[in-house]
Amino acid sequence: MNDYTGTMVPEKNYVDNGYLLFKTGLEKKLEEQREKFIQIFQDIANANGINFKKNDSAVMNLSNTNHDLWVAAYDQLRFLPEILSLTEEPIIKEYIKKCGIVSPVVDEIVIRGDMPNDDKWLRGIHQDFTYFQGSMNGIVIWIPFQEITNDIGPLNIISSSHKNGALEQEKNSIDDSKFSAVPMKIGDALIFSQFLIHSSGKNRSDKIRFSLQIRINDLNEKEWAQRKFFFPKRQFVQPSKINFPTKFPY
Repeated sequence: MNDYTGTMVPEKNYVDNGYLLFKTGLEKKLEEQREKFIQIFQDIANANGINFKKNDSAVMNLSNTNHDLWVAAYDQLRFLPEILSLTEEPIIKEYIKKCGIVSPVVDEIVIRGDMPNDDKWLRGIHQDFTYFQGSMNGIVIWIPFQEITNDIGPLNIISSSHKNGALEQEKNSIDDSKFSAVPMKIGDALIFSQFLIHSSGKNRSDKIRFSLQIRINDLNEKEWAQRKFFFPKRQFVQPSKINFPTKFPY
């Protein structure tokens, strides 16, 4: 196990539970951003001669009838300036610090658009750390663009599961009763350790579940620096073998 080398003292609830749920006050901005998402799908459809009404149903129909156009629009959503600027919101920066990140760097920004009753792209039981392999104290900020009710599919988490470090047991052996759903209002944000065990909820509503995931690493974390700030997509870097911790590295 590698010792945590930051100077910040993480908030107690985060250390104990592996996550924090907080209000951002960004309700209006997030609602406007969701409208812009729909507008982008409308623009690409209209530019290619497709009649499109500006609503969720039209986006779903585009996904079913011309998926290449849907993907072309979807791939641009995370690059919108309004999305990129969310990492500079004071409330977001405050909670990054509360979780012990000393020198934050954005690993990746992802927008998901989960269609109703489309389970093909759902993420099963997992930890984000094993996919991204950044700093041991890395975090994920999960922000929805609409209310997250039980029917639209909240994230399911196992509180305090981050304390056990990397998942070694078979994923299908995890007791389902340990998971708790996390319903959220628009304007809420969920921030969690990349070691927290979680899974995607199933969307059984008639709306698209748009959500934002911001993955943050810490340049102040010595172990990651020793791995030359390894990033899996940077194939030319050959890191030393990563010894995933067996306990939470704080």
